[in-house]
Amino acid sequence: MLKFKKFIYLFLILFLIIMIFYFIDNIIDVKLYNEIDYTKYVGKINEINRDTNNNYVGFINIPKLKLIYGFYDINDINNNVNKNIEVIENSMLNNNRLIIAGHSGNTKISYFRNLEQLSINDYIYVYYNNKKYTYKVSNMLLQDKIGKIKINKENNMLVLTTCSMKDKTKQFILISKLVDYCNSQ
Repeated sequence: MLKFKKFIYLFLILFLIIMIFYFIDNIIDVKLYNEIDYTKYVGKINEINRDTNNNYVGFINIPKLKLIYGFYDINDINNNVNKNIEVIENSMLNNNRLIIAGHSGNTKISYFRNLEQLSINDYIYVYYNNKKYTYKVSNMLLQDKIGKIKINKENNMLVLTTCSMKDKTKQFILISKLVDYCNSQ
């Protein structure tokens, strides 16, 4: 019985050490990410790429969530939801439609973890091709998580999607309508 207790204690200590390293790794990654002041780059893709060694083609700004993050060309190797936010469809040049997926959860790549905190009429800004696009949240949907989403594709829309934090069997879909665009600084 004494050996069994020692084994349990050893297992618990080992588990705690692993969990501590896991959380420290995520905290360090979040801290490094937050050390970059992306707000000074709003509308300045070339400068953010130079200063961060990235090759972003645009970035998304969700002020309510304090989220500013770059996105890659749809054909770029870094356009991958397991590394960044992922552009699923980019037809901005033809009809101002952009569909982006991102992870929720508690890892360092969970950029859309707070997406469900947005409300109808909140604003989202996209900076792309030297233009600032202003979108207003118009709809929020939950669909069964089956690896794809069903939406009516319309012109002048931004769709953001992630796994629901409230129901792990559902996909959260946020639809926003374009309300304005102009040349960025």
